[in-house]
Amino acid sequence: MTEKLINYFEKQQQLFTEYYNESSKGYTINSVHEMRLCMKRLRALFIFLEALEPDLIRTKIILSGFRKLFKSAGNIRDIQIQKKIALHFEQELHTSFPEYISFLNKNEKKAIRAFQKRMRGYEPEKDFTLLRNIISDTLSTYPSEDISIRGSEIIFDKFSLVNTMAHKKLTPIQLHSIRTKLKQIAYLLKIWKGHDNVTQAIPFDRSYLQMIEIKLGQWHDYEVAQAFIKKFITSFPDDKHVPVHYAILSISIRNNRASLLSEIIPLLKSLFEVDSSVNQPLQ
Repeated sequence: MTEKLINYFEKQQQLFTEYYNESSKGYTINSVHEMRLCMKRLRALFIFLEALEPDLIRTKIILSGFRKLFKSAGNIRDIQIQKKIALHFEQELHTSFPEYISFLNKNEKKAIRAFQKRMRGYEPEKDFTLLRNIISDTLSTYPSEDISIRGSEIIFDKFSLVNTMAHKKLTPIQLHSIRTKLKQIAYLLKIWKGHDNVTQAIPFDRSYLQMIEIKLGQWHDYEVAQAFIKKFITSFPDDKHVPVHYAILSISIRNNRASLLSEIIPLLKSLFEVDSSVNQPLQ
């Protein structure tokens, strides 16, 4: 298992460097998106290492350079998704939103400039040298079999935490936290793929987890959409009338968000009901 974790890190480091270099030469949607995925996978790995050595490893501090770049790339991604949502509603509502699309385009260009500025001040190889040393030092103190066992324990602990959160009052902040933790579980499960002790410890169908992840992602996109359309509407001068179709767009976004939420909550709760006919555990 030790060798598998080291190889996993090296692969993500290689992919990140490849997409980082592409983005340095010129911004492309795909390279930035793939770079963000590498960051998510590396973060999941270091969350596991932090659970192994909580007194020595602090993921937020170790990955602080990554986090800043990741946030800048995320801002771009959010705006790109908002443009897709706006285009979807243009078809659904049989109207057009040229002023709003223009507003999003301006915000996207601003976000890209901020991302490129962040890249100029970041040297990933320095981070990777540090990360490689941390991985080597941490894993060298544990037998490979112990790491495998701890993997299942850590994933199950996260699963139990989400279970507790899901059965409390679900505020937007809690839903965002649950979404993040479910993603971490999914990435960790991929790292431990093929290890039976991990499969047996997590009593739910992976495809069911993925479905909830997707719906939470869609809900998040509409949360962001609400913020953008509100910002757009309030940007109109007081003496200028806001076209009524933007009020309709705002209501449609809010309704879609509410509809997704009404689907997500029962699905999320049933994720932890092992005997549910909807979600049978893996055998």
